[in-house]
Amino acid sequence: MFAINSNFKAMISDQTAKRDRNRFQLLRLMQQHGPQRRAELSKASGIRISSVINLTNELVEEGVLVLQEPDHPRSPLGFTSNRWFVAVGTVMADCIEFARVGLEGRVENYTRRPIGSEFSADAIQAALIEGLEAVRSTCPGRLFGFGVSLAGITDPGQGLWHSAIHFPNIHRVPLAASLSHALGVPVMLENDTRASLWGALWFEPRLASLRNVVYLSLCTGIGSALLINGRLHTGAHFWAGELGHMRAGEEGRECCCGKTDCLETYCAMPALGAELSRVMPSLGNTPSPLELADAIRKNPVAANVADRAMARLGRHVGTLAAYVDPEAILLGDQEPALYEALLPSLRRHIHSEFQGRGTEALPIEVVASPEYAPLRGVAAMVIHEAFQNTLSPLYREHPIFTPNGRGK
Repeated sequence: MFAINSNFKAMISDQTAKRDRNRFQLLRLMQQHGPQRRAELSKASGIRISSVINLTNELVEEGVLVLQEPDHPRSPLGFTSNRWFVAVGTVMADCIEFARVGLEGRVENYTRRPIGSEFSADAIQAALIEGLEAVRSTCPGRLFGFGVSLAGITDPGQGLWHSAIHFPNIHRVPLAASLSHALGVPVMLENDTRASLWGALWFEPRLASLRNVVYLSLCTGIGSALLINGRLHTGAHFWAGELGHMRAGEEGRECCCGKTDCLETYCAMPALGAELSRVMPSLGNTPSPLELADAIRKNPVAANVADRAMARLGRHVGTLAAYVDPEAILLGDQEPALYEALLPSLRRHIHSEFQGRGTEALPIEVVASPEYAPLRGVAAMVIHEAFQNTLSPLYREHPIFTPNGRGK
């Protein structure tokens, strides 16, 4: 009798898991492609039409989906509101950004609050609460939930902000719990570069099928994130992909971390801009990414400076790629024109590290939509969790995810 009951429970569990996967797939298809007829959903997903009908009927009853043509038996199905949104914030080295992000990834109601390194954890937390509440209260529509991305070492499972180079006062701050308590609902927490990678995969259809990726961000520092077998890889101590503070030279360049010759002192955008300004004074002290791109394309001296920086970066990224064996290396979180200017050099140096492998096997591409990447990325994570969790109806006016990334 015990064996029969155990087998029965296992069978029910498998059926529930399959149903949840199918439901997620249908929601994802409509998020990507807009309203769909049931036959179209069945064909695109490979799910039997009878199952599609049953699942979509449930979603209509729950208030998640609505018939676009109520009196038509083959009406397309769409979300009940085009104003579903996520309230998000991202803590950067010099500011906190806030916005609402919709299902299609559009960023609206963007605001920016300057901060400094002297800000304490309490001050940053208070600013986040105020900003997220403002987004929730002033934005019409239906709220999926809250998400926050952070510069620095972040444990999304426990909701901890471990540390951040630009904020020396940060040490194992239980930020997700504090925000959740103040806002009354759970808050999704993630590292900014990992969030940016997830957003690129979620909102860019041509990237959605990738399962193994190295993602690079060359902004105020150098960030990277890893997707392995379809899952974000954090590592044992949440340092996975942290290339920016690997030693990369012997010139004694001082880094904001307190040490010298970190990779970002040679290859991050501030370092590259300073070096190009030194050889091309006409650029000024703080050239924009577009000005740097123009100089690299048109001036051989500038191109040579950039090539030396990409040679250093290529050695580290090539080693990382050898361990991960990605389908692609993606460049994001920066003006695409600058990446396009750097790409030939970076591609050549990365490929040169793979002496026994065909260079065509490792595409290196620029993500087309880098603006507000961490905001869009953490919003994508909140939407993903909402689609996965079928134990709480999607239409309720509170988030339906838990801080550790698993459904309730």
